[in-house]
Amino acid sequence: MTLRDLMTDEHHEVHEHGASQSLTAHDVIYAQLASAEGLTLIEAICPIALPPSDKVPIIALREHLREEESDQANPPSDVERQQMWDIELRQLYLSLSEPYLYPSLPRLMTSDDEALEFHTLVYAIDSAQTAFDALRHLSPWTDDVPLQDAGIRRHADGLIERAEIDWVQSDPDRKTEPGTVLGNITIAGTRLTAEVKSRERADRLQDIIEDRLGAHAIFRADEIQTPEQAMAENPAPPPPPPPQDSAETQAILADYLRSHYGRWPDMPLPALGNRTPREVVQTLAGREQVAALLIDAERHDQGLPTTIHKSIFDAVRRELGLEVEA
Repeated sequence: MTLRDLMTDEHHEVHEHGASQSLTAHDVIYAQLASAEGLTLIEAICPIALPPSDKVPIIALREHLREEESDQANPPSDVERQQMWDIELRQLYLSLSEPYLYPSLPRLMTSDDEALEFHTLVYAIDSAQTAFDALRHLSPWTDDVPLQDAGIRRHADGLIERAEIDWVQSDPDRKTEPGTVLGNITIAGTRLTAEVKSRERADRLQDIIEDRLGAHAIFRADEIQTPEQAMAENPAPPPPPPPQDSAETQAILADYLRSHYGRWPDMPLPALGNRTPREVVQTLAGREQVAALLIDAERHDQGLPTTIHKSIFDAVRRELGLEVEA
């Protein structure tokens, strides 16, 4: 197999039959090579292979070291630099491999990049009809959906007894796409409950309810549950067998991925220091980092026929002027 040293850009043709069986192209390994009489072998290798996205901090360290030493009269070569900073490189590998050795619950976020936290706001209201009239416009669907399908039940006199309202994102300036359901409101008699999935959304919805209902709604409680508590109380059932995606499902998924990755070049990414891929590809090192992120994304966003899947990511590469593999 061919190995490329991320710190020196040297390429090595390595003869071995064990490690490569568990590796995928573009994986990152931490290894020591030994060469003699034109033969190169892997002498030692750490057990964790890192995904392509972990190239980003390694490349960033390489460029930082090069820049720090660029004003020296006789800056070290890449090979000398690798030897000088071997401890730091080892520490970087260990820090990158730690999440795979000791996995923890991921930090769950909403589509607005807010920490996931389940909130149930509880209000006492004096009129279900008044509450519905004040809040119905949070959902663009209440005028179009038949009343029985909207969870609406009326008293004999025609006034609303119970109703359900989806709080739907309509602000084009927010990160969450318009049409996303941000929360669910249930009005039942003299009680109103609103369920959302972050503290920030709870604060926003509380302001909306109190602004629109005023004295007609009295705040009673904010019941909070963390993701850990929710999972402990409601353990997930065994996963069902994977469905056979229909052509229609694949078309919907393809449209979504094309839309998402059509915007991706201009999205600030935490992995790139909150810079956009289009900004980062202006340098050779940046192009290398963005290419690694695309390879990593390509691995994870599966579920489409290979030709369609590849065409989506190749379109992004062309947009950014990156090499497209045949």
